Amino acid sequence: MATTRSLAPARASFVGCVVAGWLLASGGMALAGQGCPEGAVLQGDAPPAGLEQWCEMTDLRTGVQFRQGPSTAWYAAGRLRQQGAWVNGRMEGPWTQWAPDGRKEIVADYHAGQLHGRFEQWQQDGRHTLGAYEAGRKAGLWTVWNPSGAVVARGEYVKGSMSGEWIAETEDGKLLRGPYVAGARHGAFTVWTARRTLLAAGSFRRGVREGEWKEYDEAGRLSAEGLYRDDRRVGAWTLYRPDGQKEGRGLLEAGQRDGRWTEWRTDGSVAEGTYVDGERDGKWRLVAADGTAVAEGTYRHGLEHGEWTFFGPDGRAQSRADYRDGQQVSLVRVAEVTGR
Repeated sequence: MATTRSLAPARASFVGCVVAGWLLASGGMALAGQGCPEGAVLQGDAPPAGLEQWCEMTDLRTGVQFRQGPSTAWYAAGRLRQQGAWVNGRMEGPWTQWAPDGRKEIVADYHAGQLHGRFEQWQQDGRHTLGAYEAGRKAGLWTVWNPSGAVVARGEYVKGSMSGEWIAETEDGKLLRGPYVAGARHGAFTVWTARRTLLAAGSFRRGVREGEWKEYDEAGRLSAEGLYRDDRRVGAWTLYRPDGQKEGRGLLEAGQRDGRWTEWRTDGSVAEGTYVDGERDGKWRLVAADGTAVAEGTYRHGLEHGEWTFFGPDGRAQSRADYRDGQQVSLVRVAEVTGR
C-alpha cells in the first residue's frame, strides 16, 4: 500500500524543483501513463477511486520496489493535497502541499529525500515564512511576516541553529532583538511589547539573563533595575513607581527580597528593615517624610511579632504594643509606664 508523506518537517516545511521530462497533469488531474519515466509503472488511483497516484519501479536484481517519478495525492473531498517527484525512492525537487480548503501551505525543495533549497510556508493564521534548507537543516536568511505584512522574525541560520543578529516575536507577542550564538541568546538584547514599547534591556549569556538589566512597564516607564545571574534576579535592585519615584531598594536572592531593604511610600515616609526569603523578618523602622520616627518593631515570617513602639509628631515614644503573629495582644501608653 502507498503512504502519503507530509511535506512539513517537524512543524511545517519542505521543498521543490522540476525533474526534467516528468510531467504532472495540469490542475491536479490523474497522472497520465506516459508521465512516468521509462521503466516505471503508474500506481494508485485518482479520486473518486483513490487518493494517490505515483510512479513505481522494481529493482530487477533485488525485487525491491521504489518510487520513481511524479506523485500526486488528494484529500477525500477531491482537492489536491501534495505534488512532487521521487528519484530512487527519495523525494526530489519541487514539492507543493495544500490545505484541505485548497489554500497553498508549503512550497519547498528536496534533494535526496532531505529539505534542500528554498522553503516557503503560508500558515492558517496568515503568517508567511520564507527561508532555505541545506541537507535537512535550516540555513541562511529566514523571515516571518504577520498577516498585516510586518516582519515578526528575521535572522540567519547556520547549520540549523540561529546565529548572529535576530529579531524574533515570542508566543505572547513580545519582540526580542539581539545576537544568537549556536542557537542561544548571547549578548546585549532588548525586549519590546506587542505595541513595540521598550520592556527590558540587558544581556544574555548562553541563553540566560546575566548581568545588568533595566525593566519597564507597559507604558515604557522604568520599573526596576539590577542584576541577573543564571536568569534570576540577585544582588542590589531598585524598584520604581509609575511616577518615576523610587519604591524600594535592597537585595534579592533567587528572585526574592532577602537582606536589608529601604522602601519609600507615597506619603513620603520611609521604611527600613530586613527580608528573609521574600518576607519581612527582623527589626523594622518607619520614619516620616521629615525624618522623625513613626514606629519601630520586629516582624517574623511577614507578620508583626514582639514589641512595637509608636512615636508622636515630636518624635517621642507615645505607646508600646505587643504582637503575636500579626495580632496585637496588648497596648500600653508610655505615660502609664513612666507615670507622666
